[in-house]
Amino acid sequence: MPRRDDDLDDEKIPSGTRPHNGDARCSECGAGTLEYSIALNKGLVDGLVKLYKVGGPVNLRDADLDHVQRCTIQELRYWSFIEPVLENNQRRAGVWTITPIGRLFVEGTITAPKIAWHYRRKLVGFEGERVSIAQVTGTYADDPFQARLHVA
Repeated sequence: MPRRDDDLDDEKIPSGTRPHNGDARCSECGAGTLEYSIALNKGLVDGLVKLYKVGGPVNLRDADLDHVQRCTIQELRYWSFIEPVLENNQRRAGVWTITPIGRLFVEGTITAPKIAWHYRRKLVGFEGERVSIAQVTGTYADDPFQARLHVA
């Protein structure tokens, strides 16, 4: 059952969350003020590899993503791996592209923090060890190039 805002107090903070600026509620309006964590996981990275293979902007409906990937791939923006495509300074609905940083991660050139924390869709920080694509996918751990080629 989804959590109702009035169920939220400092003693019932859900797993994977933490109070923003020390309080679980806004002192002025009473709104919930939790930060949420997202772990860089195999499902997200598999989706990133699929965008890498597309090579440019793609509408997520047209990408070879499963339902969960389509619903969560936007979370990769916290690592600056993908970004929405703009046309005339307006976002094109559902159209995203992999960034140069995302390409470097897929190619095994760089690592990234395992966990991103966000508050109201804004990145507030990272924590955890830095991981490579091979570590996240759990395949071809000693050969990032092969990991990039063989991630489903």
